[in-house]
Amino acid sequence: MLGMNFPGAVWSDGSQPYLFMGMMKAYSKMKSDEWALSSATGISGGVAATIPLLFFDDPKLQTGCLAQLAQSQLELSEKVNGDDCYVLSGASETSLKETY
Repeated sequence: MLGMNFPGAVWSDGSQPYLFMGMMKAYSKMKSDEWALSSATGISGGVAATIPLLFFDDPKLQTGCLAQLAQSQLELSEKVNGDDCYVLSGASETSLKETY
C-alpha cells in the first residue's frame, strides 16, 4: 500500500526458505527460494525482486547483472538514512559501462 511501511524478510537456513511478514508478525516456511522471493515480491509491489536479481545468476531469467560485470569498480558510497549505499559500475557483454 502506497505510503505504508511493513517490514519483511526472506531467508534460508540452507535447507529451508522462509518468508517473514512484519504486518502479521509471523513467518512461513516456503516450498523453494523462488516461492519465497516471489511471495515477497508480490507483497512489496515488485521491490523485493530488484536486489536478488542483481546478485543471483539465473541464465533463464537473464539475471545476475553484478556477477556479469567485468572490471567492476566502486564509483561512490554514502549513507542514506543511516544505511550504507554503493554505486558500482563495470563493462558487460552488452555495454561498455553499466552502473548500479
